[in-house]
Amino acid sequence: MKIRNRLYLIFTLFLVIFVLIGLTIFYAKNTINIATEQAGIANSIGNNLNDLNMVTYEYFLYHEERMEQQWHLAYTSISKLLKETNEKTYTPEESAILQSISRDIKSIRVLFLKLKAIHDKRHMLNSGNEPVDKIPSLMPLDALLASELLVKSHHATLGSLSLYAMAQKEMLETQRKTDSVIMAAMIIFMVVLLISGAFTIRSIATPISKLVEGTHLIGKGNFDYKIKVKSRDEI
Repeated sequence: MKIRNRLYLIFTLFLVIFVLIGLTIFYAKNTINIATEQAGIANSIGNNLNDLNMVTYEYFLYHEERMEQQWHLAYTSISKLLKETNEKTYTPEESAILQSISRDIKSIRVLFLKLKAIHDKRHMLNSGNEPVDKIPSLMPLDALLASELLVKSHHATLGSLSLYAMAQKEMLETQRKTDSVIMAAMIIFMVVLLISGAFTIRSIATPISKLVEGTHLIGKGNFDYKIKVKSRDEI
């Protein structure tokens, strides 16, 4: 093989390695961006759930209309966030968690409205000056619905934490794989560079040294000496 073709081959190998590194970095950057976005969504879901829980607690503690409005605002915010989430970028396991959170949020709304209806009924009966013994006891149902609401809220919060942990794990795993690929590519690059460099230098230096040796012998009068050329390159 001619030296020029050999150099072209080496250059092609280096170009392939650089393209591989570039594609790896591009893929890693894209994957990390998606995982970062998913972690942000999971964090937002968790924060909105905390806000919803706080407003729920304050409403059933004070039963003010302003707090009811705040509850509906918090519920609308988290419902909108879940609706706008693009599940195409999630794994099947992550999508299942998102769907579970959505179901929990809808259940929380149903339970909240039931609890509100119980409170409104109790308030109406109390304001009607009915005898205490004629007012039905709603406490068992009230406590049961409140407990169920708490369980649903806790389950949804655990789901958001699981999504956040998965996104963090995906980022770390992608970063680890990227570092491994880049390290392997650099090692291959250095090995190819050393081997090709040594082979190219040898293919050039050896014939030249033989040519110099033959020139000296011929210069001394040994005109029968023939320089043996085995290579088929330019030299």
